[in-house]
Parts: sequence; structure tokens; C-alpha cells
Amino acid sequence: MDDIWKLLAGLGIFLFGMYLLEEAIKTLSGRSFKQLIKNYTRNRFKSILTGTFSTAVLQSSSAVSLIVIAFVGAGIMSLVNAMGVIVGSNLGTTITSWLVASLGFKFSIESLALPIIAVGGLGLIFLGKTGKYANLSKLLVGFGFIFMGLDYIKVSVSELVENVPLEYLRDRHFFTYVFAGFLLTALVQSSSAAMALILTAVSTSMISFPEACAMVIGSNVGTTITVIIGTFGATTSMKRVAFSHFFFNLVTALLAMIFFSLIIDFIFLIYHAEADPVIALAIFHTVFNVFGVLVFTPFIKIFARLIKKIYPEKKNIYTKYIHATLTEFPDASTTAFKKEASYLYHLVMYHNLKSLHIDETLVLNPLYDNDGNQILLPKDRFKAYDLIKELQSELFAYASKLQTNELREEEADLINRILHSVRYAVAAAKTIKDYQHEFEALYNSDTNTGTKYYQYFRQELIAFYMKLKKLNEFEEVAQTIPVLHQLAQSIKKENDLFNQTIITKLSNKELPVNLVNNVLSAQRGFSQSERQMVLCFKDYLLNSEAAKIFEGFENQEI
Repeated sequence: MDDIWKLLAGLGIFLFGMYLLEEAIKTLSGRSFKQLIKNYTRNRFKSILTGTFSTAVLQSSSAVSLIVIAFVGAGIMSLVNAMGVIVGSNLGTTITSWLVASLGFKFSIESLALPIIAVGGLGLIFLGKTGKYANLSKLLVGFGFIFMGLDYIKVSVSELVENVPLEYLRDRHFFTYVFAGFLLTALVQSSSAAMALILTAVSTSMISFPEACAMVIGSNVGTTITVIIGTFGATTSMKRVAFSHFFFNLVTALLAMIFFSLIIDFIFLIYHAEADPVIALAIFHTVFNVFGVLVFTPFIKIFARLIKKIYPEKKNIYTKYIHATLTEFPDASTTAFKKEASYLYHLVMYHNLKSLHIDETLVLNPLYDNDGNQILLPKDRFKAYDLIKELQSELFAYASKLQTNELREEEADLINRILHSVRYAVAAAKTIKDYQHEFEALYNSDTNTGTKYYQYFRQELIAFYMKLKKLNEFEEVAQTIPVLHQLAQSIKKENDLFNQTIITKLSNKELPVNLVNNVLSAQRGFSQSERQMVLCFKDYLLNSEAAKIFEGFENQEI
């Protein structure tokens, strides 16, 4: 039992070392690796070289693949070039095999690990826990833990071999070892750790060299599981990259299995595998990955087209009204366009209410689609904000299609006014989002004063949105203008009064100094968002003539 715990401890230390190494290199390099991947992936050959180099330095093909997935999802990198990086990253993983095989099994691991951990650990204590030197120290500790973990693995496996009858482990079916390699890598979530275990097993004669090679083939497919897990809930383009990674590694594994005997014979021809199966295994890992790259590279573009067919772009429908209305019929489409904009304003108010932890049902009534089904709102403000941005894009795209038709003057005016109002509404949501930290600072304040101001903003927001709701109840535009004007003026007056009150409270020492910035900033954001919503409803509800009357009132006040 002690041997099992020693093996698991060794595996844990090895994985922790890999984690420290990866994190330290990422921090030390800053954005350089991301910039490298972004700038040097203009064609497939540069992409392959970049993938190889990045993985060799980062010591993690999964980390490189996840960066690539992020770039593809952001539209920075094409699928073809992303596949090139992934192909290259497979070559980069062979560097880890050589590192472990040459250093981990050719030298006294303890003599390597202890000095490195000592220097790195002392560096972390005396050179600080942040900054360049701290990360260099972390880098050394990571390397030290990798070798220490490898030492534990070697010792524990050697002791296990003495107590386990090898006939139970040897001479199994070829695919048993392939599956074992796949399962091992999928479980430990690290091809490097799996490779270390396989190298240890072959070095202690627990398994034969061909059996170890079969496990390496399975491990090559198992390493894609980390990337696939990382794309759960991701976009179609990101899933394409993950599937490309899996498919390439699968094809490479199949080729390695088909030509298994030839590759083994080739290795025996160029190297004495019997004398040193550890290095021979590293050679095998390299040979079949190079083989896969040579076979796969010429067909990357064809494969990219195939992936797009397998994973077609699924366009999510964010709209509730315009997606079912053809732009060729202006009467219907402008009505749908206006209703969609109203849905967006509803979402903006929902987002802002949620941002201040207000139950939206206190203010907002349920919305229904054209079929009479209640429209379900997002679960939180983050998803609501993303939906607001998507709706804005959809509305502008729909408007551009609408404007290709022959529109009446009032229809063209309506479309332009709604587009202006949409901009103001989205800005109102963004303002609250940008000032969210100020409201949270008051919400989490240790003083009653901070909590009172937070409650003040909540009550004011509810009252303001209740007034906005009443604007939709007016049948005549003439009724809307004075109410809008009154709202605009009250926002200005309340803002001025609020600032004067803060100055008075500060001079009377009734307001803690540490809360002044939070309170003033929160008020500034709150007031700005209110003004943006007034302008939004002005453009939405008032035609051009009514808008001029409103602006005339505003100018008179100035």
C-alpha cells in the first residue's frame, strides 16, 4: 500500500511541478507567447513552427491549444492556421519526452531535484512573492518538483515490480495498451505525466518496449480530452479547433498503429532499443508524430473544409420579433423592429436592476413573443449584458436590410430614431456595468452610511424606472413631451442637490472620507445612466417634430 501512495504522491508532485512551470513561464513571458502565436501564424508552415516552439517552451500542448481556441473564438486566427499550430504543438510535446528520458533517467534525480528546489524555494522567501525574480524562483521550484515527482514514481514502480507478477501485466492485447495510454492521460490530464509513468514502466521492465509504444499512441489521443473539456459551452468555431486537435491526434494514432511494425523495426535499425528502451521510446514518440505531421500538413485546407461541414455554424437566434419578419414588407418589418427595440430596453432595465440586486418583478411586467409565449430573461446580469450587445448588432443589421427597400419618409425616420435610441439604451447598460464596482463597494461597506447610500440608489432606480414605464401608457405624443422634460430636469436637479449634500455632510464630518469617492462616482454613473435612458425614450417615442419641441424646452432651461 505504501508503494501505491508513493506512486500517487510522485504523480501529484510531478503534476504540481508542471503547473508551477507553466504558470511561471506564462507570467514571465507576459503577452509574448500570445503575440507570438498571433503574429507568426500567417501561413500553415509558420503556424506549425510556432506551435512547436510554443509547446516546447510552455511544456503544455493543452495550454497552447486553449490559447489558439481563444484566438479563433475572437476571430483573430483562421481555422486553417489554428490547425497548423495544433499540428506543431504535437511536435512540441516530444521535447518533454526527451527532457524526461534524458535527464530524468540518466542522472541521479535526487541530486538534480534537491538543489533546484532549495534555490527556488529560498528565492521565493527572500526575493519576494511577486515580480520577475519570484517567477524565476517558481520556475526552478517547478523543475525541481518535476524531477522529485519522477524520482518518487521510479522508486515506487520499481518496488511494485518486485511484488507484482509481471505475467499479469505483460503480453496483453495490443489495443489494451493503447486504451490504457488513452485512459491514463485522460485521467491525469497531462500527457507529460502520462509519458513519465510510461517511461518509468518500460525502464523497470514492467512492460516491454512495444507495449510502451502502444501506450504512447493511446496517450497521444488522451491529451486532447483537456482541450475538449475546455470548449464545453463554447462557440462553434472554438469547438471546430478542439475537434481538429482530436481528429489529428486520432489520425496520427491510427497511422502509427497501421505502420507500427515498420516504425518499431526502423527504431531497432537506428538505435539499440534493448539496451536503452527509455530513449528508444522517446524516439518512437518523435517518429510517429513527425510522420503524422508530414502526412497531415498537405491536406490541412481540405480538412478545414471537412470540419466546417461536420460542425456547421449554428446561428443562435437572439431576437424575438425581427427574425420571423421579412424586410421586403416594410409595414410589418418596421413594427417588428420597434418591438425588438422595446425588448432591448426591457433587457437594459433588467440588467441595471439586477446590477443593484433589485427584484425585477417590482418594476418590469412580463414580455410575450408573437405566439403569446412569455419571454424568459437571462439568469444574471452578465448574460443579460451579452444579450443586449447581440441584440444591438442584430437590430443594426436588420436596419441596414430595411433601408435597401423603398421606405416612406416616416418609416425611414422611425428606423433612424430607433437606432439612436438603441445606442443610448446600450450606453445606459454599459454605464451601470462600468460603475458596478462603486455600487458594490457601498454594498460591501462596513459602515451603515455606505449601506444607506446603496439603498438610496436602489430606491431611486426603482422610482425612475416606474416613471419610464408610464411613458408607454400615453396615447398622445403631446402628453409624453412634458413628462420626458420633467424627468430630464429632475435628474439634473437631483444630481446637483446630491453633490451639495455630500459637500455639506463632508464638512460636518457626517460622511467617512474613505466613502466619498465611491459615493460620488456611483452618483455620477447613476445620473449618467438615467440621462441616457431619457434620451433613449425621447428618440423611441417622439417623432422628429416632437423631438424638436422637447429640445426647445431643454434649451430654454439652459
